[in-house]
Amino acid sequence: MGTETTEETQLSRSDAAARLRTIAVELDSEENMAVDIENKTITLRPPEMIDMEIGVHESSSVLQGEQETLTVTLSWSPVDGSE
Repeated sequence: MGTETTEETQLSRSDAAARLRTIAVELDSEENMAVDIENKTITLRPPEMIDMEIGVHESSSVLQGEQETLTVTLSWSPVDGSE
């Protein structure tokens, strides 16, 4: 059984870009990566090769108006800590 930790917040475009850059720098390091979500730091162990999916969803409704969503999903099997 897995554990999921999520955070949803509203940010300026600039702050959202800064948050993504921070995650990118962590991912690009050769060490474990640390991700801050809410009030905790989660350590992840990505291998050299990871799976990446990028999706865009566009919708329109009378009640909500137009809505656009960009989703970026990165997934991998963690590197064994003994490596």
